[in-house]
Amino acid sequence: MDITGFKDRAARKIMYALLKKGLLVSDTPRGSVRLGFPIDVVERWFPLLYPATK
Repeated sequence: MDITGFKDRAARKIMYALLKKGLLVSDTPRGSVRLGFPIDVVERWFPLLYPATK
């Protein structure tokens, strides 16, 4: 919340949406969060990680 400048309610709403999409992950409901890399975004986020074969 300090990082984004959002108020508590808005920050929680955004964090929940990111958790729901898998862009953030947590081991427990109230635990710390970390970046998630869902398979459907890997190609967009890291286009050269798995280059297309011809």
